[in-house]
Amino acid sequence: MLARYVAVLLCCGITSSLFGQEGLHTVFSNRTLAFNVGYGVPNLSTQMFLLLDGPQYVSLIRSWGPFHFRAEQSVSNKFGIGFSFNIAYMEASWKVAYYNNPSQVYNKYLRKTAFSFLLRSWIHFVPEHQFIDPYFSFGFGYRWNQAQYDDGGDPYDDGIAYSWAFPLAFEATLGFRYYITRNMAVYMETGIAKSIINFGLTLKFEREPIF
Repeated sequence: MLARYVAVLLCCGITSSLFGQEGLHTVFSNRTLAFNVGYGVPNLSTQMFLLLDGPQYVSLIRSWGPFHFRAEQSVSNKFGIGFSFNIAYMEASWKVAYYNNPSQVYNKYLRKTAFSFLLRSWIHFVPEHQFIDPYFSFGFGYRWNQAQYDDGGDPYDDGIAYSWAFPLAFEATLGFRYYITRNMAVYMETGIAKSIINFGLTLKFEREPIF
Protein backbone atom coordinates (compact mmCIF):
# COMPACT_ATOMS: atom_id res chain seq x y z
CA MET A 1 0.00 0.00 0.00
CA LEU A 2 2.83 2.38 0.90
CA ALA A 3 4.51 1.66 -2.45
CA ARG A 4 1.30 2.62 -4.25
CA TYR A 5 1.14 5.99 -2.49
CA VAL A 6 4.81 6.61 -3.23
CA ALA A 7 4.23 5.86 -6.91
CA VAL A 8 1.29 8.27 -7.04
CA LEU A 9 3.35 11.01 -5.38
CA LEU A 10 6.22 10.44 -7.79
CA CYS A 11 3.89 10.70 -10.78
CA CYS A 12 2.43 13.92 -9.42
CA GLY A 13 5.91 15.30 -8.84
CA ILE A 14 7.11 14.43 -12.32
CA THR A 15 4.02 15.98 -13.92
CA SER A 16 4.44 19.11 -11.83
CA SER A 17 8.12 19.44 -12.70
CA LEU A 18 7.45 18.99 -16.40
CA PHE A 19 4.59 21.44 -16.67
CA GLY A 20 5.16 23.85 -13.82
CA GLN A 21 2.87 26.84 -13.47
CA GLU A 22 2.94 27.50 -17.19
CA GLY A 23 1.77 23.92 -17.79
CA LEU A 24 -1.72 24.97 -16.70
CA HIS A 25 -2.29 26.05 -20.29
CA THR A 26 -4.62 23.73 -22.21
CA VAL A 27 -3.40 21.24 -24.79
CA PHE A 28 -5.35 22.92 -27.59
CA SER A 29 -6.80 26.39 -28.10
CA ASN A 30 -7.37 28.95 -30.84
CA ARG A 31 -3.68 29.89 -30.46
CA THR A 32 -2.24 26.44 -31.26
CA LEU A 33 0.14 25.64 -34.11
CA ALA A 34 1.30 21.98 -34.05
CA PHE A 35 3.73 19.91 -36.13
CA ASN A 36 3.76 16.10 -36.19
CA VAL A 37 6.59 13.85 -37.35
CA GLY A 38 5.85 10.12 -37.29
CA TYR A 39 6.30 6.65 -38.69
CA GLY A 40 3.62 4.12 -39.67
CA VAL A 41 3.23 0.33 -39.61
CA PRO A 42 2.56 -1.71 -41.63
CA ASN A 43 3.44 -0.26 -45.02
CA LEU A 44 0.11 -0.62 -46.88
CA SER A 45 1.82 -0.35 -50.28
CA THR A 46 3.74 -3.51 -49.45
CA GLN A 47 0.66 -5.22 -48.04
CA MET A 48 -1.30 -4.55 -51.25
CA PHE A 49 1.49 -6.08 -53.28
CA LEU A 50 1.62 -9.15 -51.04
CA LEU A 51 -2.04 -9.84 -51.82
CA LEU A 52 -0.82 -11.03 -55.24
CA ASP A 53 1.46 -13.59 -53.72
CA GLY A 54 0.49 -17.05 -55.03
CA PRO A 55 1.97 -20.52 -55.62
CA GLN A 56 4.11 -19.33 -58.52
CA TYR A 57 5.50 -16.26 -56.74
CA VAL A 58 8.66 -16.13 -54.65
CA SER A 59 8.77 -12.52 -53.45
CA LEU A 60 11.61 -10.74 -51.71
CA ILE A 61 10.27 -7.53 -50.18
CA ARG A 62 12.20 -4.57 -48.87
CA SER A 63 10.32 -1.52 -47.66
CA TRP A 64 10.35 1.48 -45.37
CA GLY A 65 7.80 3.98 -44.26
CA PRO A 66 5.45 5.50 -44.40
CA PHE A 67 6.91 8.62 -42.85
CA HIS A 68 4.29 11.19 -41.85
CA PHE A 69 4.78 14.97 -41.73
CA ARG A 70 1.82 17.10 -40.62
CA ALA A 71 1.06 20.70 -39.70
CA GLU A 72 -2.07 21.86 -37.88
CA GLN A 73 -3.33 25.39 -37.27
CA SER A 74 -6.26 25.91 -34.90
CA VAL A 75 -9.28 27.82 -36.17
CA SER A 76 -11.24 27.49 -32.92
CA ASN A 77 -10.78 26.02 -29.44
CA LYS A 78 -11.67 22.52 -30.72
CA PHE A 79 -11.03 22.47 -34.46
CA GLY A 80 -7.84 22.63 -36.52
CA ILE A 81 -6.95 22.52 -40.22
CA GLY A 82 -3.69 21.87 -41.99
CA PHE A 83 -1.92 19.46 -44.30
CA SER A 84 -0.31 16.04 -44.28
CA PHE A 85 2.57 14.75 -46.39
CA ASN A 86 3.43 11.03 -46.47
CA ILE A 87 6.10 8.99 -48.21
CA ALA A 88 6.55 5.20 -48.39
CA TYR A 89 8.85 2.88 -50.32
CA MET A 90 8.78 -0.75 -51.41
CA GLU A 91 11.05 -2.95 -53.51
CA ALA A 92 10.35 -6.50 -54.64
CA SER A 93 11.79 -9.17 -56.91
CA TRP A 94 10.10 -12.45 -57.76
CA LYS A 95 9.98 -15.30 -60.25
CA VAL A 96 7.05 -16.48 -62.36
CA ALA A 97 6.66 -19.74 -64.31
CA TYR A 98 3.47 -20.73 -66.19
CA TYR A 99 1.94 -24.21 -66.08
CA ASN A 100 2.14 -24.63 -69.87
CA ASN A 101 5.89 -23.96 -69.88
CA PRO A 102 7.31 -24.45 -66.37
CA SER A 103 10.88 -24.51 -67.63
CA GLN A 104 10.63 -20.85 -68.66
CA VAL A 105 11.06 -18.60 -65.64
CA TYR A 106 10.60 -14.83 -65.73
CA ASN A 107 12.49 -12.73 -63.20
CA LYS A 108 10.53 -9.61 -62.32
CA TYR A 109 11.37 -6.51 -60.35
CA LEU A 110 9.45 -3.59 -58.88
CA ARG A 111 10.62 -0.46 -57.10
CA LYS A 112 7.97 2.02 -56.00
CA THR A 113 7.98 5.24 -53.99
CA ALA A 114 4.52 6.52 -53.06
CA PHE A 115 3.80 10.14 -52.09
CA SER A 116 0.62 11.68 -50.71
CA PHE A 117 -0.34 15.28 -50.01
CA LEU A 118 -3.62 15.96 -48.22
CA LEU A 119 -5.61 18.78 -46.68
CA ARG A 120 -6.46 17.59 -43.19
CA SER A 121 -8.72 18.59 -40.31
CA TRP A 122 -8.67 17.74 -36.59
CA ILE A 123 -11.47 17.61 -34.03
CA HIS A 124 -10.20 17.69 -30.43
CA PHE A 125 -12.41 16.04 -27.83
CA VAL A 126 -11.01 17.52 -24.57
CA PRO A 127 -8.99 20.59 -25.61
CA GLU A 128 -9.21 22.08 -22.11
CA HIS A 129 -7.12 19.27 -20.59
CA GLN A 130 -3.57 20.03 -19.43
CA PHE A 131 -1.69 17.16 -21.10
CA ILE A 132 -4.09 14.58 -22.69
CA ASP A 133 -5.34 15.33 -26.20
CA PRO A 134 -7.54 12.69 -27.93
CA TYR A 135 -8.81 13.67 -31.39
CA PHE A 136 -10.33 12.55 -34.68
CA SER A 137 -8.68 13.56 -37.93
CA PHE A 138 -9.50 13.12 -41.60
CA GLY A 139 -8.33 14.48 -44.94
CA PHE A 140 -8.47 14.30 -48.72
CA GLY A 141 -5.77 14.93 -51.26
CA TYR A 142 -3.66 13.58 -54.09
CA ARG A 143 -1.25 10.66 -54.28
CA TRP A 144 1.30 9.88 -56.94
CA ASN A 145 4.06 7.33 -57.47
CA GLN A 146 7.52 6.96 -58.88
CA ALA A 147 7.92 3.39 -60.10
CA GLN A 148 10.44 1.23 -61.89
CA TYR A 149 9.13 -2.10 -63.17
CA ASP A 150 10.82 -4.87 -65.13
CA ASP A 151 8.59 -7.71 -66.40
CA GLY A 152 11.58 -9.96 -67.16
CA GLY A 153 10.48 -10.37 -70.78
CA ASP A 154 7.18 -12.02 -69.86
CA PRO A 155 4.90 -11.79 -72.97
CA TYR A 156 1.78 -12.31 -70.84
CA ASP A 157 2.54 -9.54 -68.38
CA ASP A 158 -0.11 -6.79 -68.47
CA GLY A 159 1.77 -4.60 -66.00
CA ILE A 160 0.81 -3.58 -62.46
CA ALA A 161 -0.57 -0.11 -63.07
CA TYR A 162 -3.63 -1.06 -61.02
CA SER A 163 -1.74 -0.28 -57.82
CA TRP A 164 -1.54 3.45 -58.59
CA ALA A 165 -4.32 4.00 -61.12
CA PHE A 166 -6.52 5.93 -58.63
CA PRO A 167 -4.90 9.23 -57.55
CA LEU A 168 -7.25 10.15 -54.67
CA ALA A 169 -5.66 10.05 -51.22
CA PHE A 170 -7.81 9.69 -48.10
CA GLU A 171 -7.04 9.51 -44.38
CA ALA A 172 -9.25 8.96 -41.33
CA THR A 173 -7.75 8.26 -37.91
CA LEU A 174 -8.37 8.37 -34.20
CA GLY A 175 -5.41 9.88 -32.40
CA PHE A 176 -4.02 10.55 -28.95
CA ARG A 177 -1.35 13.01 -27.84
CA TYR A 178 0.27 12.96 -24.43
CA TYR A 179 2.20 16.13 -23.61
CA ILE A 180 5.40 15.41 -21.71
CA THR A 181 6.21 19.14 -21.63
CA ARG A 182 4.13 22.19 -22.39
CA ASN A 183 5.24 22.19 -26.04
CA MET A 184 6.12 18.56 -26.84
CA ALA A 185 3.96 15.44 -26.97
CA VAL A 186 4.17 11.85 -28.07
CA TYR A 187 1.31 10.78 -30.28
CA MET A 188 -0.27 7.65 -31.75
CA GLU A 189 -2.97 7.28 -34.40
CA THR A 190 -4.90 4.30 -35.69
CA GLY A 191 -6.95 4.18 -38.86
CA ILE A 192 -6.26 4.60 -42.57
CA ALA A 193 -3.19 6.70 -43.39
CA LYS A 194 -0.86 4.59 -45.58
CA SER A 195 -0.63 2.43 -42.47
CA ILE A 196 -2.88 1.10 -39.73
CA ILE A 197 -0.90 2.67 -36.89
CA ASN A 198 1.43 5.65 -36.90
CA PHE A 199 3.25 7.24 -33.98
CA GLY A 200 5.81 9.95 -33.31
CA LEU A 201 6.33 13.40 -31.81
CA THR A 202 4.25 16.59 -31.77
CA LEU A 203 5.74 20.05 -31.30
CA LYS A 204 3.26 22.77 -30.29
CA PHE A 205 3.61 26.54 -30.49
CA GLU A 206 1.37 29.35 -29.30
CA ARG A 207 0.59 32.25 -31.65
CA GLU A 208 -2.00 34.92 -32.11
CA PRO A 209 -5.40 33.56 -33.24
CA ILE A 210 -5.94 33.79 -37.00
CA PHE A 211 -9.73 34.19 -36.57
